[in-house]
Amino acid sequence: MRVADRAIVRILPAVPRSIVRRLSAPYIAGATLEDARALVARLNAEGKLATVDVLVSSVINQAPVIESLTSDRTQLFPGEEAALECVAS
Repeated sequence: MRVADRAIVRILPAVPRSIVRRLSAPYIAGATLEDARALVARLNAEGKLATVDVLVSSVINQAPVIESLTSDRTQLFPGEEAALECVAS
């Protein structure tokens, strides 16, 4: 890692969450799958594809969430598999 990267990694925990949210907002579809569905639909309407990553690192009991997501990925976007063009991971 470069010196600048190391400095950012060390400083980031001290940065207020409001600033982190503002800087990361363009890269995050939202806090819910409904938010992600809406954004993917908008991007598709613009002729763009999307990748949806479900982050469960902040979920206290991760096992049921991971099981439900990996058992049938089509449940991420029920009824919209043909309408939305995205990769869910």
